[in-house]
Amino acid sequence: NSPFFKALGLAQGAVLVMDSGAEVVRRMWCGFENVVIASQGKPLVLVTSLRWKATALAADPTPADIAKAKRSYIGFPAQQFHAARQSDFPGESLQAMLVTKLENAETALPEDRRMISHTVQEVLGGFGAANRQMRILAAKNLAARGSLRETVIRALQNGDRFFTLSCGAEAFEEAAEKFGLRLSRCESLAVTQGLDDVKAACIGDALADAGQLITLQIIAVDSPIGIVGAFAIGEALWSLTG
Repeated sequence: NSPFFKALGLAQGAVLVMDSGAEVVRRMWCGFENVVIASQGKPLVLVTSLRWKATALAADPTPADIAKAKRSYIGFPAQQFHAARQSDFPGESLQAMLVTKLENAETALPEDRRMISHTVQEVLGGFGAANRQMRILAAKNLAARGSLRETVIRALQNGDRFFTLSCGAEAFEEAAEKFGLRLSRCESLAVTQGLDDVKAACIGDALADAGQLITLQIIAVDSPIGIVGAFAIGEALWSLTG
């Protein structure tokens, strides 16, 4: 019944300013806001001025990325500009979100803790579900900046929502072969750079499980991909559509 919770329901999305010590993710109000926005499927944009440079991070291409893609004479998709911008975002704060537990977060007032705890338990499915939302949120944004590590992949694959993925071919190959990345819950995939026949074959193998995939973009500009790589991806797509 709080005005804050109602305002989140009316919002189209949210902006979270990340501090150097990731303190913001350890505050219960901030974590609660993140969970509510994520559970409603709304966009969350992360901004920071760490490393003396203002950067912004979003799990999906922003209107600015889409506008740049439209102005591109080469025809790069929005995911290409999205990936280039995201790579500058510091990953330390996002890593903290992967291990934060909302029930242990801090509040200034005891009544705030009681109110948030009640809402989490009664409306958002409990703290276990809330923590999964936070991990998925962090994982999607880490994936968006090309940080595909085991904890990130596990959070994406164990979530209750489909995910989008945009990364370079080398990061994708490592995630698939070293950390067991599967695309069974992936609805949008963009591989933006560094493609060759070996990495294309790896993508083709992973696509065999991508039954929920809606969009796929492979950027092969200045990449040494040949018939073997193209055939591997094409065969995988044929099996999905057939």
